Amino acid sequence: TNDPNGTEPVDGTFESGEAWYARYSFSRTTDVDTPAIGGAGGVIAGRVKISENNSPVPQNRVFFDYRYFKNVYRNLGGIGDMNRFVFGYERTLGCGCSSIDVRVPYAATLESDIRDFSTTARDIELGNVTFTYKQILYNRGRSLMSGGMSVAVPSGDDLRIFSRYGPQYFELENRSVHFMPFLGWLKTNGMSSFMIFTQLDFDANGNRVYGNLDGGSLPQLGVLNDNNWFYLDLSYTRWIYGCTHPHVHGLSGIASFIELHYSRSLRDSDRVVGNGFNVGTNRDDFDILNLTKGTHFRFGRSTYLTPSGIVSLNGTDQRQYRWGFTLQVNRYF
Repeated sequence: TNDPNGTEPVDGTFESGEAWYARYSFSRTTDVDTPAIGGAGGVIAGRVKISENNSPVPQNRVFFDYRYFKNVYRNLGGIGDMNRFVFGYERTLGCGCSSIDVRVPYAATLESDIRDFSTTARDIELGNVTFTYKQILYNRGRSLMSGGMSVAVPSGDDLRIFSRYGPQYFELENRSVHFMPFLGWLKTNGMSSFMIFTQLDFDANGNRVYGNLDGGSLPQLGVLNDNNWFYLDLSYTRWIYGCTHPHVHGLSGIASFIELHYSRSLRDSDRVVGNGFNVGTNRDDFDILNLTKGTHFRFGRSTYLTPSGIVSLNGTDQRQYRWGFTLQVNRYF
């Protein structure tokens, strides 16, 4: 314009000695990629599927599950390597046709309080505790079917991001409750068995998102809903050694197993946009297939030690991690 208060553009060419005035505005957007930085506490340590270290049969046991994952979400920016620990207890009810169990996950991973998007600070993070009710629906001969419901409650920390010099400018609350109905089927045949689990995973209420790039008070930007999921898990086990002596001590059985784990998101990923923030994931859907191979070692009559390896069968763009290792311990009573 040819006037500092003018609002209309003026056509023409620049002439020597003339004063011209330009107006401009700008805005900045900060992307918060929830898989790449871990999300709220439940995502950092991971929700526990019904098929992990489980059987369709109600059981009395205490158990521990350790998992190591290499390069978690590497294709989405990455949170590095992760170690997850799950402590669990299952107890049958009544005549043994049903059970309840509780699983408490922890993870050595990215800290839930992040400084200026740094991925170097690590900590032991509590995940979302899962409670499960399991009920036998069909039991005849060598076939058994059960069903039930798992509920994951938001016990993990919120995700908070601070500037390099102190003020907080982002928070993703861990508030969602997940309902996860399932069906399980077990078929035994002498020294071998085949097992199937199917499960749905629904976010009931989502997680509130707050943000202010200037620091100060954090207004709510919206509610970010976790993906809903479908899980299908297949397992085949073959015993290659077994001792049936009632007073056996030491190694009493060896069984080899192989598993396929398929996970499919049921809707496009949610996103919250506002106040200079773009929160969510840069993938609309997930279609994940993993293979697990391992061995059960039985000691005495009631203790099982199970190491196994995990590899992703997906292309690079769909991998949750590069590869993994698990070690499970079960003590039955």
